[in-house]
Amino acid sequence: MAGDKVPAGQEQKLEGSSIIRVLVTGGISIIVPALCAVLVFLFFLKPMLVTQIQGNEVVSTPTDSGDVIPPNAVIVKFDEAQATVITPRNDAPSPLFIYQVAMSCSDAEVASLIEGKKEYFTAMINKIHRNKTRVELNDPAVQEALLRQTKEEANQLIRKLSPGLKGKVLEVMYLKYTIVDI
Repeated sequence: MAGDKVPAGQEQKLEGSSIIRVLVTGGISIIVPALCAVLVFLFFLKPMLVTQIQGNEVVSTPTDSGDVIPPNAVIVKFDEAQATVITPRNDAPSPLFIYQVAMSCSDAEVASLIEGKKEYFTAMINKIHRNKTRVELNDPAVQEALLRQTKEEANQLIRKLSPGLKGKVLEVMYLKYTIVDI
């Protein structure tokens, strides 16, 4: 049993080194992931999220001239439209989705093409907004995706209807967007 006893000085030395070892290991396990997170944010996320905060509004900085709406842009308003919202239960009445869209065109020539062939554009807009669930329609990301899809398909339709036309739809926006329970 004499071999089991550790001298008092050596026992304190072992306790002190084990405490330091725990502190160093704990510090490294916290500092290394935090440093990695900061580096990922600075070099990957921050460049993707280049925005300026002004007051309470977040304003995106224009990345190219396509983000700026020129002063000669022309707005084309479409009539109010409605679509039935898909519900999970078939026995409940379906809510009604009422919306109105406007398109900002790069010039008057594009606006006159859209006005002249408004039925094509109305049918395209209605097709995009049909068969959506309430959850989808309440999601702001889906609302933005619908606007983006409408813009892309409107520009494709412009190229089909008038291949030589240089202008395009710059932006699509909602003038009215509501879901009404019946």
